[in-house]
Amino acid sequence: MDPLSVASSVVGLLSATAAICSALETFISSSINAPILARTVKLELHDVRAALCRLQPLILRQTGPALPQESQLDVEQLLVTLTGCVCTVSELEKEVDDLKIEGEGIKLLDRARWALKETSIASILGRLQSHKASLTLIILVLTCTSADAQRENLDRLSSQVSYLAEVNAQLLDRMRAAGPDSATVPAPQIIEGEKEFISPPYESDLRGSRVYKKIYRSDATAEQWDSMSITSKSTTSRWTEFSGFSLGDLSNVSIVRLPLYAKELYNSAWYDGQDGNEVPQTMPRPTVLEERRVEEGAKTCQYFSDSFERLLESVKEWSRDFSTASAGRRSMHLHSVLNEAARDRIESVMLDDRGVRRMLKDEERRHFVLTAICMRLIWEFVFTKYLFGLETETRQNLLTLERTLVESGERRAVHRWRTTTLSLLLKTSSHSTTLTSAVESVVTEIATHLNHILPPPPDRAPALISSLRNLVSQAAKLAIEMRTSEEVYVMKRQPLPEYDDHGEVSDTVPFNPRAMRINQEDISSNGHIDLPSNEANTPEASVKLVLFPLVVVQVSEPCEDESVVFPMQVLVNIPQYR
Repeated sequence: MDPLSVASSVVGLLSATAAICSALETFISSSINAPILARTVKLELHDVRAALCRLQPLILRQTGPALPQESQLDVEQLLVTLTGCVCTVSELEKEVDDLKIEGEGIKLLDRARWALKETSIASILGRLQSHKASLTLIILVLTCTSADAQRENLDRLSSQVSYLAEVNAQLLDRMRAAGPDSATVPAPQIIEGEKEFISPPYESDLRGSRVYKKIYRSDATAEQWDSMSITSKSTTSRWTEFSGFSLGDLSNVSIVRLPLYAKELYNSAWYDGQDGNEVPQTMPRPTVLEERRVEEGAKTCQYFSDSFERLLESVKEWSRDFSTASAGRRSMHLHSVLNEAARDRIESVMLDDRGVRRMLKDEERRHFVLTAICMRLIWEFVFTKYLFGLETETRQNLLTLERTLVESGERRAVHRWRTTTLSLLLKTSSHSTTLTSAVESVVTEIATHLNHILPPPPDRAPALISSLRNLVSQAAKLAIEMRTSEEVYVMKRQPLPEYDDHGEVSDTVPFNPRAMRINQEDISSNGHIDLPSNEANTPEASVKLVLFPLVVVQVSEPCEDESVVFPMQVLVNIPQYR
């Protein structure tokens, strides 16, 4: 028996995911208050299935000739992803089968079995989500037309595949064992003076192709070349001879073999006799919503966490440039800001005034305050919008309709409706126009607020405005991705201290290590000090500035439980370090 091919692994995965989804649907529909984990696994399987359906015609080249983008994708990235996915789905199917789910109602014993399996299924779910992200990135690489987006997708895919190999020891062992000299099926013996088989007419064409010439030049003598003929049995087990090759180098990617045999899998029946050319007829095609999720990319929690990190660094860098542009000049006193609304916004970032005003006067450290002000304005004018760039009338109509729908109590269903609706609105020409206008409005607001306290020199202003426009566009893109994500991501309002009757701070905001991260640059004005976490968790540690708000994702059906995606980035006051 030959190892699994790329094509047969995709077809087997489609069949296996359909079977598991069916079993989970029986479990969920027969249960009152079915476990959230069961629903989550089912949704992830639907997403994996949608990605595979999108990937299959690209691999088989059913959509036309080879795509130019294929030259950017390494064969081994595809092999690692599919091998890991096949193993994970097989493991998941075994766990689900052990539950012995039947369609006669879920009994107490069934729930007990599920409880025993939850830990292992949750672990499998994490791997499944990683495989889904890799599959989606492969699709994006093969279909993307933007050079910048292509580079970003390739970088993310490379990191994702490396992560998969690192955390999955079994997968890593398989890849290492599948080296050029470790064929699991021996090459055919050569009878003296004559081969065991007769070369077919197309053998000479294959030898002349670019990919086989490279193999021939690199590590094969003429005699070894003959034993590596495409018609020999060894071909199916020597796929790692293509290490370093891209999909574009191969004439038929679908027949490349994985370092995996069907007989090694619990669910081997799904992979027996598959030629990889058809989608199983027993499984419905993905819905429009599922396909849209795949086309829009792998917007996982890790994706958003990385994106927020990049946005924070962009804001910091721009704030430093803004401060440096006025080198040698002191900032204006806040009392000189006549615009009351602007003054209130600027003062609102100072959660603990001890040292913050001095920091604003310090040319070396005022960029921290500028970062806090800039991010506070981006949060208000970008991330709090129903959909950034949406026309006012359209937004009001959608909000009215959404409030009516929420009364049904089906919050998740309403969220999916909003996601689909907003995604469609993004494709309209009117939104493109209003989006550009909205970005300019935010740029003007930020520049106006900062000019109140530190107006830049006239010769530096145009360059600063141009880079600020890029920064706001980056934030707007991220805000739109959050609003159109299948998960509910929320950028929280910064906490506020308590004030007395005279407007003075009476109770500061304490540092919370579970939801906050300290910016090490500001722990001491004399340099970097590593702050022990137990000292940061003392009552004396208070938040004085928020550089970036807390971002969470709602993880339960009623949207009551939240998980931290990106912790609040803060500066703190700690008396013993002052």
